[in-house]
Amino acid sequence: MSTRRSGMSGLCAGCAVAALLLAAAATGRGAAWAAPAPAPAASAHGDPSLEQQLEGDPTLLLRFAVREFQRGLYLRAVPLLARFVEKFPQHSEHQRAIYMLADSHFFVASTGVPAEHLKAVQVYEDALKRYPDAPQMPLAYFRLGQSYQAQQKPAEAQVAFRTLIQKVPTSSLAPRAQVEIAKRFMELGDPRNAIVEFEKILRNYPNSPAEQEAHFGVADAMVSQGLYGQALVRYESGNRRWPTFLKVNPGSLYNYAETLFQARRYPQAAQAYLQMVNIDPSAEYAHRALARLGDLYLQDKKRDEALKVYTRVIRRYPLSEGSMVSLIRLGDLVSEGEVKLEDEYIFPMDFVRDPLATYRKVIELAPTSQLAEV
Repeated sequence: MSTRRSGMSGLCAGCAVAALLLAAAATGRGAAWAAPAPAPAASAHGDPSLEQQLEGDPTLLLRFAVREFQRGLYLRAVPLLARFVEKFPQHSEHQRAIYMLADSHFFVASTGVPAEHLKAVQVYEDALKRYPDAPQMPLAYFRLGQSYQAQQKPAEAQVAFRTLIQKVPTSSLAPRAQVEIAKRFMELGDPRNAIVEFEKILRNYPNSPAEQEAHFGVADAMVSQGLYGQALVRYESGNRRWPTFLKVNPGSLYNYAETLFQARRYPQAAQAYLQMVNIDPSAEYAHRALARLGDLYLQDKKRDEALKVYTRVIRRYPLSEGSMVSLIRLGDLVSEGEVKLEDEYIFPMDFVRDPLATYRKVIELAPTSQLAEV
């Protein structure tokens, strides 16, 4: 008889866990964590439900929460951890649980639920306020900064990253935080201050994983200031030391190609532009890289290759700067009688056959662009 009752108790326990998860998840939408839901009644055989056991047993509750967290089932871990944090603030494992709750929200947000970043921020800030010297503190500040970035709050993110560096400058996360600070200056169009921040990494964290990003970051910032010669020296020294970096960072590879172009090392520039587009055709400057490549082909008297590249830009990136440049080049070639466009090149863009129509199209598509003035 006892065996039968034990089996029924286990069945009810499983149901109780499911009810707890659903109830807590549903009530947790408007706050960082949910308030405890009313416990269900004991089973018909007089055995307490699992939720009733969890109400009075914080060790058991945390064990269930940690198990779900370690399995990567963060949506299931959140209500359990929230319950523990809410009901057992004096428990010796409270510090661990509240940081784990913040991480759970962060991981849920990272899997495609961006609204969870708001909850992650709330819990991280609460955890850091309650336990400012916890071992989890450096990672919490870093993820807090990332969550602010995801919410388009760069100023708050900068504060989080700088606080991490100030509090634990020896943390392995400090150079990564410094990279994020420098990148923000690049986004703001302030390459000089970006260089200052990147150089802090080179000075304070040599041989760290962030060193190569800082090295090439300085070069990118130099390109933004038109310092092509200095940037080229840095790109090539960096490429000798870290030969794979440019292959996986198309933005820096485009800038490197530009420095080669400015140095009139055209064959190498063409190779770099083509490599950049092949790595990531959807990259931000792919249209510019292809237009540059077309210009280099044209300069090298390879008109057929140039026409194919210009046409590819116009078709794939129709409203881009590279497309406008390509249209102007085609218009120039046709008006000068240098080339006669066949259907294979221009379909379905018949207007390209008429140079004036081509120029009007550029003005129509980009009326405020400098290319429209050209």
